[in-house]
Amino acid sequence: MEYPGCRTRLDHRRCEDRNGRRGLTGRGGHRHTGDGQVCAFGRPEPPNVPPDLGCSDGVERPVARWHGGRGRARVDRVQFTLTRTPFDSPVAQALCAELQREYVRRYGSGDETALVEGDFDPPNGDFIVAYDESGEAVGCGGWRSHDDGEALFKDAEMKRVFVRESARRRGLARLLVAAVEASAAEAGRTRVVLETGPRQPEAIAMYGAIGYTPVTPFGHYACADGSLHLGKELAPVPSA
Repeated sequence: MEYPGCRTRLDHRRCEDRNGRRGLTGRGGHRHTGDGQVCAFGRPEPPNVPPDLGCSDGVERPVARWHGGRGRARVDRVQFTLTRTPFDSPVAQALCAELQREYVRRYGSGDETALVEGDFDPPNGDFIVAYDESGEAVGCGGWRSHDDGEALFKDAEMKRVFVRESARRRGLARLLVAAVEASAAEAGRTRVVLETGPRQPEAIAMYGAIGYTPVTPFGHYACADGSLHLGKELAPVPSA
């Protein structure tokens, strides 16, 4: 059952108990409108959030700082641990295989972009796996060098950003993207580029919300109908 404007049934009851009925402003300026704009404790919530492919729900949440190998952040009451992981490891390959199955479900085939052994090996790449509090791997993302684009930039191509269904809508996708960006910046990359498709509207919305804009098409899907190629300049890492 849906509880517009509230995260859970308990929040909904608290909201109604406090305000008496919808539309009545309670103490502290809280207003239960039932339109998805205000939740039980006055926190903004976006209406009509679609199911996502490992994307956040658009709510601003804490972002972990990436310190080279391991980072922790508490996102939406769940603590995730981000760990640098070899791309050819069993855990990374299992997550990527699950992502490919998601692509097949949405597009009829997996991502056919060629990946070369060592693409995600530092210092010319990186791959990050997210674990939940129980130690289960629930998401991943990485980057590889991409220097054949516009001459003004030293690019990192972001690939394999994925969050398992059990961990979605908790801000983890943004957390992973932020970690990938930080890793690329630390390696001296000045821009992150990526390719996504029209059947991932939630991914398109997320990338737009965090500053990604269209770039010159590149790679395997440069001429594919509906393919979107996006990029974001990275702030330089301050010298120690």
